[in-house]
Amino acid sequence: MYSIDILCIGNELLSGITLNTNAHWLSGKITKIGGLVRRVVVVRDDLNEIKLALLDSLNRNPNWIIICGGLGPTYDDKTLLGIGKALKKKLTLNSIALDMVKNSYRHRHRRVKINKARLKMAIIPTGSTPIENPEGNAPGILLRVHKTQIICLPGVPIEMKAIATRSI
Repeated sequence: MYSIDILCIGNELLSGITLNTNAHWLSGKITKIGGLVRRVVVVRDDLNEIKLALLDSLNRNPNWIIICGGLGPTYDDKTLLGIGKALKKKLTLNSIALDMVKNSYRHRHRRVKINKARLKMAIIPTGSTPIENPEGNAPGILLRVHKTQIICLPGVPIEMKAIATRSI
């Protein structure tokens, strides 16, 4: 049986503005296929909180850590920076992720240009693999730390579900 920790990132999840439906949906899917969700942790859009939550989960040695939220183009989307800080990995522009972002914008928003904020979605921790997002612009991310697989998914539920069901 696989053990899984779910980390959800977002101020809106802690302020009562947004119900954490992602954790509920993921937990149900994981349990249905025989996995064991050991815990769900919600933290603010804060680099240190993200770093500490990830390191705490890694110390528990789960098979998987699923992280939801904080992959977008806005200033408060800090998940990948927090992962880089926790794992002491540089974030670099990934050409595959950049192609995914460009193709997404070309397909969904024909007149939108890739600016610095949108480019941010293609800057990922070294050694990680981008995952196509069929419903949105921010790619998912997969990386491995020792025996733990870490997957980062967008916080927008339709995007998170699309990547989870089609790619994972």
